[in-house]
Amino acid sequence: MFKTIIYIILPFLLAQISLAGENIISVIPLMKKHSHFYLEASVNGTKGLFLLDTGADIGALDLEFAKKAGVDFMDESGNLSLNVSTTEIKSGVISIFVSTLTIGELELYNQAMPWNETLDIKGNSLKYDGVAADGLISLRNLKQQVFEIDYKGKRLVFLKQNLEAADKRVILKMDKSCLSKAKVCLNLSWNGLIGTFLLDSGANNFMVPRKFADGWGIYKSTPTRAKEWNGVPGKEYMFEKFEFDELKLGRVSFFVPDSDSDDNGPIEKGLIGNDVLEHFGAITYNMPSAEIILGGSSGDSIRISK
Repeated sequence: MFKTIIYIILPFLLAQISLAGENIISVIPLMKKHSHFYLEASVNGTKGLFLLDTGADIGALDLEFAKKAGVDFMDESGNLSLNVSTTEIKSGVISIFVSTLTIGELELYNQAMPWNETLDIKGNSLKYDGVAADGLISLRNLKQQVFEIDYKGKRLVFLKQNLEAADKRVILKMDKSCLSKAKVCLNLSWNGLIGTFLLDSGANNFMVPRKFADGWGIYKSTPTRAKEWNGVPGKEYMFEKFEFDELKLGRVSFFVPDSDSDDNGPIEKGLIGNDVLEHFGAITYNMPSAEIILGGSSGDSIRISK
């Protein structure tokens, strides 16, 4: 009898593995450091370590790594060359064009990944995470892809375009105006009031702009402690059970700035970082369909094939 059960179950499992394999383009391990994810990728065949940042609107490269990888630099006249001048370096921003960005089995061509002295990828990654990053991969690089960030398995999974999510998973629509700027935002409602929140794998916390917090009245009776967010003073609050219409976050802490603006102007959007997103186990970004799938799209079939 047991043999019969095994014979029946084994083909089913093999079919699940085969089905998962047919839908997967590539699986890339992720290294987590202080709530940030890093992965190995190649620029023009030169391997490097990259920060995965869904909150960034453009990718970027460390200047020395860019030179090593033989990328094209663009001067003020719009001419491409393999050299970059001292004058351009002093200007603080250099246009960089990558012929081929390779992430696992996925090859992306003609990617804009500028060097920015203010961003200082390698310096900041060393400062905050102790990791010497060679570049940053943003949603602008991945804007035509379907990909899953698997928090449990610590991996990035690229999927085929004909994605069909299981009925039991929660599917949320991305904010189109936010998506046009190569960022992913969700419009979330609490007590009938809607706020726009950026999903940011390059951050670790949950930030609620003061204008939302005031309108929602979510922080008036909760424990607090002073804190800073990107240099902006504010307070951190703990909520035992926080739920938007379809997004159940459970027990979370969130930051509310004292001011409704920072050095870059008004703080119009909230932010949901990795410490909150990882509660869902996996999240699929279906960029062509402008959908977020909570719990992932690949599901247990991918995990069976590990």
